[in-house]
Amino acid sequence: MGFDINTPTEEDRIWAGLGYAGSVFFFCGLPVFLIFMFKKDESFYLRFHTLQGLIFSILWLGLFILTIWLTLITHAAMGIAFFLFLSPVVLWAFLTVQGFMGKNFQLPGIAALISRFIRPQ
Repeated sequence: MGFDINTPTEEDRIWAGLGYAGSVFFFCGLPVFLIFMFKKDESFYLRFHTLQGLIFSILWLGLFILTIWLTLITHAAMGIAFFLFLSPVVLWAFLTVQGFMGKNFQLPGIAALISRFIRPQ
């Protein structure tokens, strides 16, 4: 974390929000990856948030696989598995709203990873 993102335009905010929204619909981040590939040179805000959405959706997919595995092992773990699957939904909704509003919300750990690879221009 610890770096500023330039003030996003209205178009940047829309694309960032759509990027986060798309991360759940295809559950593997394909829409976010496509937005990143086509729009990455337009602004740092958009580049940062599409990468954050892509990493978030990959982690969510891993959590989904863990959830399925837990429910197959025992039915007693179904409550834990349900919580593990449902908790990212709240974070996903929050990220989507923040993206549409143009807010600079950085997920701890993910933002630090992204800051190693991209820099504001």
